[in-house]
Amino acid sequence: MRALFGLLWMSACVVAPENQVKFGDEVDDTDVDTTPTSEVPDAVDTGEAPAGELYLTLVDAPEQVEVGDARTPIFVRIQGASDLATVTFVATSDVDGAIDPPVYDPVNGGFIWSTAGLSAGWHVLTLQATDADGATGSATWTLGVCEWPEVEPFDTSVVGNGWTRFGDATWDPGGWLEITGNQQSRAGSIYKVDRKINPGDFRMEFDIRTGNGINSGADGYSVNIINVVDEAALAEVVAHASNGGCLGYGTVTGCGNWQPISAFHVEFDTWYNGEAPMFDPTQDNHVAINLDGNPGGHPLWAPVPSLEDFTWRHIIVQIQSNHIVVGIDGARVIDDIIPNFSFDGGYIGVSGSTGWATNNHQFDNLLIHDRCVVPDPATP
Repeated sequence: MRALFGLLWMSACVVAPENQVKFGDEVDDTDVDTTPTSEVPDAVDTGEAPAGELYLTLVDAPEQVEVGDARTPIFVRIQGASDLATVTFVATSDVDGAIDPPVYDPVNGGFIWSTAGLSAGWHVLTLQATDADGATGSATWTLGVCEWPEVEPFDTSVVGNGWTRFGDATWDPGGWLEITGNQQSRAGSIYKVDRKINPGDFRMEFDIRTGNGINSGADGYSVNIINVVDEAALAEVVAHASNGGCLGYGTVTGCGNWQPISAFHVEFDTWYNGEAPMFDPTQDNHVAINLDGNPGGHPLWAPVPSLEDFTWRHIIVQIQSNHIVVGIDGARVIDDIIPNFSFDGGYIGVSGSTGWATNNHQFDNLLIHDRCVVPDPATP
């Protein structure tokens, strides 16, 4: 099986979507900067500590962090110590055992405790402190350390195992999804139905390959995220979508003339349709962002060199609010906003079609970053 293409184009990411690392002009595999960027919050008044006891306060402790993330430190305040600089700690996790203790910050008069070294899972953290006079204190805290879902390599068939196929789409034993096959008048789509993509900021990566066609090759394919209530409603959308230049996702403005839907499409178009309802903006191969089942909208698009050389290409798509970036093999081809756009999430899938002209339309190595999941506790 062929190797996965560079699947992580970010140095790090955090749980909150608004803090996700943005695209860089080039792949950046540098290590995460472990220097905390926030100041220690003001002390919390816990009153006077009895003699021989220390009060430990965890300030603004997060409930969840991403594995390896050093940018979400815990701030620790101590009251009752004779000299903060002499306080020593024993820090443990019920999952990882002994872990690195907090570090004294003399400027702010507190301690900074990094979560960067914790493994994924739910942790009960215990912090025990002792000062030079023997006064002691402790605190415990539960933290979820999340990780991103793994890439779907399609090495084994997913049809009926989290994915549903329609029309001519199929799983190929070579280890990818084939959307149409290299034959005339074909149309297919396949959707991931075991969960929906969350609304809000979103990032996905995948590989595509198209070519081998006759009559100059066509028509293209699209990665679609369709916001419907359930799998039955999704099947109804697919049944009303038109093929040919509508690429198996068009449902409005001549592509089915059906009811409006909520959908997001990343289109790879390899055949020029200059007439209604598609109105392609260029005769070249192009990548486009289309919305709501309308292949003729093209709020964002870019011409690209021919995609039809039957070479695998790595695609990255990122949505941050209404700012959308599309990269192909490390180069940004779309980097712009769609006014008044918001991403609604939904079921993700791929659709495509052929007509008088043909191509293979292949899809592989899907990586979805819409949420960071804390693994369930290990069972004996």
